[in-house]
Amino acid sequence: MNLYFNTIEFAATFIILLLVSLILRQQGVIQKSDASLFAKLIVNVVLPALLISTLSKISVNTDILKVAASFLFVEAILFGGSFAVGKYLLSLPRASLGVFVLCSTVGSTAILGIAYISFIFEGEVEAVGKGLLISQLAVGIPAYIFCPIVCMWSGNTDFDKSQWLAHCKTILTTPTIVAILIGLVWSYIGLPTSGGLIGTAFTAMDIIGRSLVFLVAILLGLTIQRIPFKENILAILVCALFILVVEPILLFNLQTWLGFEIKDIQICYFLSSMPAAYAIIAYAVRYGADVPLASTLVVSTKLLSVVTIPAMMPLLGIFNN
Repeated sequence: MNLYFNTIEFAATFIILLLVSLILRQQGVIQKSDASLFAKLIVNVVLPALLISTLSKISVNTDILKVAASFLFVEAILFGGSFAVGKYLLSLPRASLGVFVLCSTVGSTAILGIAYISFIFEGEVEAVGKGLLISQLAVGIPAYIFCPIVCMWSGNTDFDKSQWLAHCKTILTTPTIVAILIGLVWSYIGLPTSGGLIGTAFTAMDIIGRSLVFLVAILLGLTIQRIPFKENILAILVCALFILVVEPILLFNLQTWLGFEIKDIQICYFLSSMPAAYAIIAYAVRYGADVPLASTLVVSTKLLSVVTIPAMMPLLGIFNN
């Protein structure tokens, strides 16, 4: 399998799907107001189905925890580095600083990253399963916790302890977390995934999971908007440098030094190369942070990632087979 070719193919396929989405939007078949519906479908239906159907078929060991820990370590470095650059070099006001730091650190692994992994490693259940689990342990779950905290601070929202505790409880009952637990328990116990009604249910979940790439393209087409490059060019370039270039290179070198398996390093490259997450915009809106900057950085990094992800792969030399 040539992963570089698969990545180029995915980028070309995704651009075509994005153009289809934009055409449908221009013709009024879908509207910007439908974005929340597609987001809910992805988070509440498609991702849980993909998580259960994939994780239940893989073998999980403690090595995945080590991989996720290395990912978290690099994200912590980026968090501190982007905070220093945003505050002292770019002189961003508080409402913008929190958004800039999150967009420079938190990638869209749970949605776009999984779309990449499921397409590029199609047919490799173990690789897709690892990608799903690492994306949640290293980015998804930490983001659920820290994104609200940063946006509360950035938006000058008073910290309400009872509200925060309620938020933490909600995290444990989100569909993706429940799906992870079901999938892992199913795999650990060794329950069947084929035959009879169970086989039919897993087939249905597999079919639902295959719609992820198209639904992500539709969602991006609905949320894309004019980017004020001139007003934010420096913030865009620095943010893109952090999340699209520095993060994957740092993680690649760390995991190579630690002697991780090539397949794990490959999976983490794609996950760490993802652009800023959509959720940052939602948190910025909710807690009064700089929403225009959040939207600008999220959309800009998504467009730039189409080029940076395949462009950096030859430099790392682990994607030829």
